[in-house]
Amino acid sequence: MLATDPTNRTRTRIPRHSVLEQGLPIEDLYQFARREGNSKKPIYEIHKWWARRLGHVFRFLLIGATTRAMKKKNRRQQKALLRKFYGRNNLGQILVMDPFMGGGTSVVEALKCGARVIGVDIDPVAWFVTKKEVEPFDEKSLLKHFSKIEEDLSRDLRAYYQTNDPETGNLAEVVNAFWVSRFKCPECRRILDAHPHFRLAFNPRTELQTVFCSKCSEVREVPIDQKWFKCGRCMHTTVIMKGTVVRGTLKCGCGTETPILKLIKPGVPADKHLFAVEYSLVPRGAKVPERKFKRADHSDLKRFNEAREIFERRKTSLRFPTAEILGSNRFDRRPITHGYSTYDQLFNPRQLLCLSTILESIRKIEDVNCREYLLLAFSDCLASNNVLVSYAFGYQKVTPLFAIHGYQVPQRPVEGNVWGNPDFGRGSFTRCVAKLIAGKRYALNPFEYKYDKDGHAQQVPTREQIETKTVKSPDMQSGDARACLLNQSSVNLSSIRSDTVDLILTDPPFYNNLPYSELSDFYYQWLRLDLQSGQVNSAAPEYTPMQETLLVKRRTENEHTRYLGGLVASMRECARVLKPDGLMAFTFHHREPLAWSALATALAQAGFRVTSISPVRAEGVSGFHSYAGTPKWDSVICCRHSEHAGGALPTALTEAKQKQVERQVIAGTSAWRNRIRSGKMPWNPADDASLGYALVLQAIVNYRLSDSSASRLLSFIARTFPQKGVSATPPKWLRHQSRRINIRSAFEGCCKEATL
Repeated sequence: MLATDPTNRTRTRIPRHSVLEQGLPIEDLYQFARREGNSKKPIYEIHKWWARRLGHVFRFLLIGATTRAMKKKNRRQQKALLRKFYGRNNLGQILVMDPFMGGGTSVVEALKCGARVIGVDIDPVAWFVTKKEVEPFDEKSLLKHFSKIEEDLSRDLRAYYQTNDPETGNLAEVVNAFWVSRFKCPECRRILDAHPHFRLAFNPRTELQTVFCSKCSEVREVPIDQKWFKCGRCMHTTVIMKGTVVRGTLKCGCGTETPILKLIKPGVPADKHLFAVEYSLVPRGAKVPERKFKRADHSDLKRFNEAREIFERRKTSLRFPTAEILGSNRFDRRPITHGYSTYDQLFNPRQLLCLSTILESIRKIEDVNCREYLLLAFSDCLASNNVLVSYAFGYQKVTPLFAIHGYQVPQRPVEGNVWGNPDFGRGSFTRCVAKLIAGKRYALNPFEYKYDKDGHAQQVPTREQIETKTVKSPDMQSGDARACLLNQSSVNLSSIRSDTVDLILTDPPFYNNLPYSELSDFYYQWLRLDLQSGQVNSAAPEYTPMQETLLVKRRTENEHTRYLGGLVASMRECARVLKPDGLMAFTFHHREPLAWSALATALAQAGFRVTSISPVRAEGVSGFHSYAGTPKWDSVICCRHSEHAGGALPTALTEAKQKQVERQVIAGTSAWRNRIRSGKMPWNPADDASLGYALVLQAIVNYRLSDSSASRLLSFIARTFPQKGVSATPPKWLRHQSRRINIRSAFEGCCKEATL
């Protein structure tokens, strides 16, 4: 029976009191996070998406939300939950919705458990990535089409990345080519290469480092602790770690120091100079290939220039993005501040030639499903094949664009072998195809990790499957089409009937994090004419919806109002489609009170009550994308319909009642902190603040507090758990936001944006 069947609209399979609301085994979940936070499941490695929540967390949320709580919480219940985690689940009677699906973690995990799913996201790249994560996959057919492309292209494309071994003169294949930005000193007019240092790579295991001469770029290997060397080619002495660029400032030998951004002209990126090459070959008498470094010579420049000439001759017939990189109302001014004004400038001519040639071949494939899968692999390889790619010196591999959530602009970019060196390299087209296949094999045979007492991991197959056909309307869902994926804003979900969703499982917009649509537009510009939209009869827009996404770009009243209006509208839609006995669970963390104020207001306006708050580890132990002052634990917030349905008058706390709530919040925060630390799990002051705000949110929503009372509680947390850069005094307009902010007006504005 379909979830949209009106005869079944008020029935739900969600228990009235679930294990999730009783509390998850956070100690067990932490062990999962230690691994998965740093090495995600293969299906989540198919294509980049930002701030993905951990798959095991959403699986636990789903299983916990659909499992009836025991009268008394004990270890037996936790063991039963773990058995379900490792076993085959069949939640075919459950309809799960995620109004902010992003990279599709909730969609994947719900399908894995047998549920039916509605996923919504305003970003077309997020929609496309999720769609191909879950759709049927014919590996044999895909390999057939890939083999044809390989037969047609690989020889020519690999020829663009050949070099001569300086010892034998034999041809070898390039792994990476090293470029450096080149500037002219404004004082003495000397040409300077913007090297941060003169090291190419280092290997702690062999205790050696590969360095190059600061004058002639001759490459050599020296001990890892050596500070300087004399070049055997030009006899120049180089101090290895003393480059010409320090913290964005170019330092000339004449004594002039100039910020690099002052040397950049609008629309004119810095010139790039090829100075070194990493290549692979099989040494004489050996069977295993090795990788070596060399100074870029005349033949390397000649091969690059030949590729550039071919590109110039063919570019009118090739498809590559030439659109302007939008700068109006942009959150992150990079890469525009570094002179990049159009998307084609983010690639050098050899990369554009190879990439557009591959794209041309993919677009000729008649099988739509195979074409889309190869488009996805192609899109994924873009991040490792552009002029903003850097190099991880200790790992000897490229660091793709968006490895950190933003446009990093290295002064020493690295050009990989676009088609792919057969033995080494990262992010090439061939490796992205292999990564795609690995992810889709996982979809057919998912597994979870199980750990022994020493922390060693073992893969446990769950005997489930993720694959399903996708549809564009919930009314079209059936046995072989369990997923409805909508590429639209969640402020207006009119295509979804009221009281039809059993469980909402999501991760709301993060308030003031990076606008992912600004970043995803990098991919979208290559894909946009080939994406099949999740909306009926919609034409491909020129850009991703950068201005429509829910985000506070600047901490102002207007930006807060826009975000709040969109969040209120989305939460009201969630309340409308959720069954009367349904459950909404989501993860959230933030160190600032404004974010929690907006979330609390949206939940209260939508008519929700908070039934439980509990922490769960949000990332692995490395914390690559965060720093010491950010929360590492999410709060899992469970909500159900309130009997007030948003109509209760705001309540002002008496001083005595406020003190009572403050004591309860501090006691709750302390209890969780003590439990986590007693289990030898890390917990920092930012986690105290984030959890404290979550507990305050529960009080604001459930007591339907007035703006002034809510503001005082938020301010109390800010004072109790002080953090650098977070004011303990909220802005004046926040204390009276219901009067000053016209929620209805903001709501209607967001709806209008969504329908344009």
